Order: sequence, then structure tokens, then C-alpha cells
Amino acid sequence: MRIHHVKLENYRSYRDAEIKFSTSPVKNFTIIQGSNGAGKSNILNAVTWCLYGEERHLRTEDKNRQLPIINEQVYHTLMPGEQATVKVEIALGDSEIKHVISRQAKAFCQPGGEVTIREDTDPQVMFLAQGNWHQSSNPIMAIKFLLPSDISHFFFFDAEQLDEFFKEGSAKRVKKGVVDVSQISLLHQTISHLEVLHGNVRRATQGISPQTDRINRELGEVEEKLRGCKEALSTLDQNQRGIQDNLDEIQQRFRASTIEEVRRFEESRERLDGQIRDYESQLDGLREQAVACLRETGPLVYAFEAIKTTKKLIQEQVALGKLPLKIRSLFFEDLLAQGRCVCGQELAKGSDASIQIQSHLEKATQSDYLSEAETGKYVVNHILRGTSELVEKQRNLGKEIHALEGTIEETKRQLRELSEKIEKYGEINLEEIKVLEQQHVQYQEEQRKNNQEIGRKQVEEKFLGKELSRLNGELERAVKKDQKQKDLGRRLGLCTEALQALNEIRSEMLSEVRSKIQQKTEEYFLDLIWKKATYKRVSIDDNFQINVLNVRDMPSLGTLSAGERQVLALAFMAALSSISGFDAPVIIDTPTGRISGVPRENIAESLPGYLADTQVTLLMTDTEFTEPVQVRLNERIGQEYSLNFFEDDANTEVVQR
Repeated sequence: MRIHHVKLENYRSYRDAEIKFSTSPVKNFTIIQGSNGAGKSNILNAVTWCLYGEERHLRTEDKNRQLPIINEQVYHTLMPGEQATVKVEIALGDSEIKHVISRQAKAFCQPGGEVTIREDTDPQVMFLAQGNWHQSSNPIMAIKFLLPSDISHFFFFDAEQLDEFFKEGSAKRVKKGVVDVSQISLLHQTISHLEVLHGNVRRATQGISPQTDRINRELGEVEEKLRGCKEALSTLDQNQRGIQDNLDEIQQRFRASTIEEVRRFEESRERLDGQIRDYESQLDGLREQAVACLRETGPLVYAFEAIKTTKKLIQEQVALGKLPLKIRSLFFEDLLAQGRCVCGQELAKGSDASIQIQSHLEKATQSDYLSEAETGKYVVNHILRGTSELVEKQRNLGKEIHALEGTIEETKRQLRELSEKIEKYGEINLEEIKVLEQQHVQYQEEQRKNNQEIGRKQVEEKFLGKELSRLNGELERAVKKDQKQKDLGRRLGLCTEALQALNEIRSEMLSEVRSKIQQKTEEYFLDLIWKKATYKRVSIDDNFQINVLNVRDMPSLGTLSAGERQVLALAFMAALSSISGFDAPVIIDTPTGRISGVPRENIAESLPGYLADTQVTLLMTDTEFTEPVQVRLNERIGQEYSLNFFEDDANTEVVQR
């Protein structure tokens, strides 16, 4: 699937423009270059608005200014009674155009001079079939089939905004990416439908017996608690996003401060915050190791004295010459002396059986194998050594945990001191700085408490899920006991087994896709990153927490620079795109905005390899599209444009190079 052209009429900075994209499978790159403010992001927003009715990539400051979607010049020159049309058209297809999608908005100037804008609820979709053009009766479904909205974020994205992707709460964003790319929405729907059916069958078991009634009451209570738990988690997640937005806004204001010292304070704080996140991630790993070690060590520690006594008894028997016992040779000697095997066969002298027993006797006599009891001495010694090693490992883990906790506390102390400096600086220079810092501290404390509550609710949710499963099994067994309700019991059992199987399939699918995305993200990141000797691995754990591990296997996500985070985000998005299975075009706004020099050139050289069979459009500034970058992309560029913005008439001109 490729974009053939995008036409823009009165859309934001574009009065009348057409961009033809390269559809060549070899020269699959289209470059659109323009300075900041020339209208690059407007192209990305035009695409998402036309397809999904959303301008997804408006900057925060743009949203606050509430600029109309219609071109400013057209907006301000409308006279009472006049109207103007905003229109974006996208042509899609492979070697030829097969679909044309368009969306409109109407601006109307009221008699009093006020301009109102009404956007179309649905787009218009035309498609080519059997040589004729037709209009789709269900345009939303037609677009969903071509370019599904839920995974479009991985094809149309602003690379600079991805800098925030792997900050606080990234696990949920990573999981959403994996879930969306897995395309398991049909499986979700099937499970939801089956859960409803299971509930109906379960309700039919009421009144069968006092036991089933009791279980149903308990199930109802657990389900109610589980619903409440999920709702609380949803609210907490929303709170967390709101708190993070407030923190981001304060940090942006500090970073944009005209006071040099305040900017330096904020840079130091971000560095310390990142260190704390990395330290805490490392601490979680150490604690998991300590718990696993404790599970293994515990039984051995409890049995330690008994094992030592056993060793002492064995040593005493060895000293007395009672061990090792010659059970094997004595056994064979008795057989030959009696002239009869344990199976009843006679062992006549010179017979084959007699010769075979004699051979066993010689081997047993000459052998230096120990008896089971003697072997036990070595087993006991091995257990004792293992116990000592595990205890030592546990002790060392405890020391590491204690040291890391001290490091975290020291880093937090530095943060508190930094906060006090910023606040005191406000008293001397600017009251606003003091207020902002007080708010920052307050939001961080809210975030900490919110995180703790989320963790508690997640544990509760897990426990309630297990309890629900246990009660459903108990109900199924209780119903099957009733001879009159065998059919109902079978139906209940079938629903339970089907739900269990589908949930296992969903879990396995997510795990498989997560593993593939981790592999691809790591491959791309290590290829793109310029610090080859610093970073070793990218991990996405079972909880969908992503991290970058350095050569010492220490988590380093929190201390990545903005440019390094952008590389990680590009690698992750490229991985999602390659795994998705959709042949969708990719549009990236400002792909290397926070990366400079040789690293940028490395990305220009590597990115085409990851997206070899994909139509790629890069919206780049002149500082990104440097001569070395052009040289590395040249063989893959099929179309190239410059954007020139004329401030006098608020119009962007698209010039083909």
C-alpha cells in the first residue's frame, strides 16, 4: 500500500498544494524538507485528519492557541455570508491508484462577523473496481481495512514527540503497541462474548443446591470486587497521566527559562531522576534474585543441623570400617554357593549362567564403586557445600541491595538539595520559580503515592482473578455432582475450558510478539546507536517494561540522552512496523531532530535497510537533511520537495526539487 498523492486545500498553512509521493519499490523514499514552522507537521496532521478525523501531532502550544483548521489568511478575509472549504485528499494504491479518500470542513462567516467551522463527521472513500469508480457506503470500515487506526501510530509519527515515549509509565505504551500489532482484537471479542455466555450458564445453576447458591454468592462478591479494582486502576492510570503531564509542563518551563542557572538545575534534576529510575529498576532485579535464592536456601537452612549429623554418622561408620559395604560381591558369592539364582534357575558349575555370575562377581570385587550409603556421604557433602554457597550468595545479594538502597537515598538527597536551591533561587530572583518548584515537589509526591496504590491494586487484581478461577472450578464440580444437572455441568465445563484455552492462546500470542519486537528493537537500536561499546542489550520483560542494558548489565533507560531515547523510539517503531504484517506507508516527522553529526548519518545509512519494502516519507529540517545525509539516502530517494512559508499571506509553497 502506497500513498500516490496528498492534495491540500485551505488546510492550515496550505492554500492549494499537491505532493506526489514516490511509489517506486527501489527509490522508496520521499523527502520533504523545510525549516521549523514551514508546515512539515501540518502534512502529517493532514494525513491523520483525512483518515481518522484527528490532528494527532499538534504541538501543545498549538493546541493552547486554538488555531482554526482553515488557512489563517482565508479565515481572516472571510466576509459576512461567505464560506470557504477546507479539504484534504489522499490517493492510495500499489502500482496504480485504487482508493481516494477525502475529508472536508466548512468555514462560514456569520452576519456579525464570527466564523464558525463545521467538520465532516465521516470522510468520503472512492474505490476502483472492475474498471469503474464507486463510493463506499461504509467509509470508516473501508479505512479500517486499508490502514487501521489502532496501529496507525506506528506508521505516522513525530520522532521528536517520541522522546517522551519511554519516560514514566512507558510499560503501558509498550504493551499497547504489542497488543495493537498482534491484531488480536477478534480474540478479545471472542473472549468477551464467551465470558457473557459463561455468566449466563453460571446463573442457571442457582437454586440447584445450597452449595451452588453459596458459590454463586461468593462469585458475585469477587466479581464485584474485581470490577471495582479494574475501575480504580483505570482512574489511577488517568491520574498518573495527568500528574505526568503537569510535571512535563513544569519541566518544559524550567528548560525554557531565561535564567541560565535555572536551566542547569533542571538538566541536573532530569539526570538525577533518570539515575533513580535506573537504580530502582536494578534494585527490583536484585530483590527478585534474593527472593528466588531464599526459596532455594530456606529448606536447606532448616535441615542444616540434620544434614551435619548425617555426615558425622557416616564418617563414624567409615572410621570403624563398616563402610563401604561389599553388598555386590557378597550377593554374587551367595548365589554361587547356593547354586541357584533368585529367579529359580540352577547355576550348574560351568554353565553359561554360572560363568555370567562369576564375571559379575569379579567386576564387583575389583570395582572401587561405593555403596549407596558411601555415596550418600558425598551427596551430604555436596548439599552442605551448596547450602554454604547459597547462604553466601544470599548474603552478597543483601549487601548489594543495601548498597543500592543507600545509593538511591543519596541520589534522592541530592535531588532534595537541588530542589531547595531552585526554591531559594526563586526567593532571590523570581517568585514564579519558587511556586513552580513547590508544585514540582507536590506532583512528584502525588506520583509516588499513586504508583504505590497502582502496585497494591495490581496485586489485588491478580489475587481476585485466581479466586474467581478457583470458585468457578468449585461450582463446576458441585453442579456435576447433581445427576439431574449433568448437561448444565457439561456446558459450564465447556465454557470454563474454552475460556482458559483462549486466554492461554492470547497470552502465548502476546508473549511471542513481545519477544519478536524485543529482538528487532535490540537489533535496530544497537545498529543505530553510536555508543557501540556502551550498550549491550534491549529488554522487554513480561510486564512490558522496556529497558536498555549497558555492558555491565545495568539498566540505563533513565540516563539515556534525548537523542539516545529518540534512537530507541525509532528502533521500537521500526520493529512494530516490521512485525505488524501491514504493508502500510511510513511517515516520520523530524526523524533525527535531537541527533547530530555522525549518529545522524548512521541512521540515514541504516534506516533504509529496515524499511526496504516500505514507502517512507521523511519530513526533515535543513539541519537534518545535511549533505552527508543526502549522500547516504540518495540511491533511495524517488521524490524530493522543499517547503517555503510566506508569512505575509500565511501560505506554504511546495516546490519539487
